Amino acid sequence: VFRKRHPRLKVHTASVADMPRLLRLEGLPPANSVDVIFSGLPWSAFPEKLQRQLLAATERALRPGGVMLTFSYAGIAAFSPGGKRFKSLLPTYFVRADKTS
Repeated sequence: VFRKRHPRLKVHTASVADMPRLLRLEGLPPANSVDVIFSGLPWSAFPEKLQRQLLAATERALRPGGVMLTFSYAGIAAFSPGGKRFKSLLPTYFVRADKTS
């Protein structure tokens, strides 16, 4: 549905860890090339090492001023140890982290 509504956008469904390869396939530099990364990853379920690896890969892929959007299910992730850790890591990788409801 999203691709039909926005046919001019390039959409990839892959791990952010694969971003350098995807960018090469698109003929783009392997870093600082992506406008938006939309993530539905279950961040709170990941151990800290994986959270850090994926956040670092996201930060590398985004152009200056680029945006990462992610979501979680209220009440589950926000209060779990992994969810709290993820929230505390965001300022390490991003200038700004906003929460919406």
